[in-house]
Amino acid sequence: MSFEPLSEARKAELWASLALHQLSGVGATRRKKLADFFGSPYQAVLEVKRWSTAGLGISESAVEQYQRNSWRAEAKLAWELFGKGRAGLLLYNDPDYPEHLKQSP
Repeated sequence: MSFEPLSEARKAELWASLALHQLSGVGATRRKKLADFFGSPYQAVLEVKRWSTAGLGISESAVEQYQRNSWRAEAKLAWELFGKGRAGLLLYNDPDYPEHLKQSP
């Protein structure tokens, strides 16, 4: 089985997803809220300054953590490990992502 290379847009979504995943205090539920509210993980990171005022339960410290790039080293490691694997990728905002999983808390 072979996999298509990631488009630049999918790379941006993957990187944003990895960044969000590395933030302390931003678990699966809050990552989902960010993606739903802003439309995608990538759009969420572009709007980082609005996180704490959007009513999503994201603290100002999470905003500061993202802005300090404290997540970058761990996200880079995950990115590199992903690149060495032979796995497919299905991001939350992909059209093929199962709707019933989007409804999970």
